[in-house]
Amino acid sequence: WIIFFLTIGSMLIGMILYSFFLRRGISFSRKVRDEFNVFNEYTHGLVFGIKELKLNSDRRRWFRRAAIDLSSKRVARYNFIKDLWFTGGGNVEQISFAILTGFLIFGAPTFEVIGATTLTASVLTILYVMGPLAVLVGTVSQLGEGMVACERLAEFGFSISDRKARLLDRSQAYIKMQPSLKSWD
Repeated sequence: WIIFFLTIGSMLIGMILYSFFLRRGISFSRKVRDEFNVFNEYTHGLVFGIKELKLNSDRRRWFRRAAIDLSSKRVARYNFIKDLWFTGGGNVEQISFAILTGFLIFGAPTFEVIGATTLTASVLTILYVMGPLAVLVGTVSQLGEGMVACERLAEFGFSISDRKARLLDRSQAYIKMQPSLKSWD
């Protein structure tokens, strides 16, 4: 029973730590999305104000320094911190497995007499579970980024969970071609 409770306890601690890292990563993912929207607004303004910026060097310097450079540095910084949090969450999984395996091999036999077959089966089970769990943990960060993207779509009125929006309107399911005549006279 000691191995069972040790495994469950290790899983709970790992889940709590991983959820902390995941929440922090998702919050920085929201900041990346917000700052990227600001950057897109600046580039949109650049396209429509290019003539004025060509004529006015002071505004051009201000726009480059205060708008484009600052916003692109913020996007890069938030993206780096977001990736750092998600990577830290992935490392929590590896560290918890290493601690659990180490305790099973070296610590559990001091509390209870454990047979070699039970100990071997426990360690092999942990090693067998590590691969699929690592893949799962790796995809959770991408799901978190997708969740942030869906939140942004919902702000614009597009909801993925809205069943009525997903159904096709039969009047828009096809395009009807009509002949058109154009005279060049």
